[in-house]
Formats: sequence, C-alpha cells, structure tokens
Amino acid sequence: MAGIHEIVRETPKVKRPPLQPSELLPELRRRVGRFEEFASLNRELTNLVEARLQELAASA
Repeated sequence: MAGIHEIVRETPKVKRPPLQPSELLPELRRRVGRFEEFASLNRELTNLVEARLQELAASA
C-alpha cells in the first residue's frame, strides 16, 4: 500500500494562472494579513512558553 508521501508526490499539482495586475494588490494584502496573524500567534505562544519555563526554573 502506498504511503501518504507517495500519494502526494504522484498527485499532479494544479497550475494556477498568473495573477492579473488588478489582482496583485489584494493578493499581497491577503498574504501580509495572514503573515501578521501568524506572527501575532507566534509571539503569544513564545510568551506562554517563556512564562512556563520561568515558572519551572523558579520551582526547581
């Protein structure tokens, strides 16, 4: 039986047509928004991990 990596490798990728000039700015804004959302979540998770590590260090 084929593993998932083989199935993914053998599945043809759909080629997206290039963006039209009028689509470039909205697409860029969408990507920046997703990046900012990810960066914010990353900061929150980092703060939680650092706080927990400090708690563990203080109790040790």
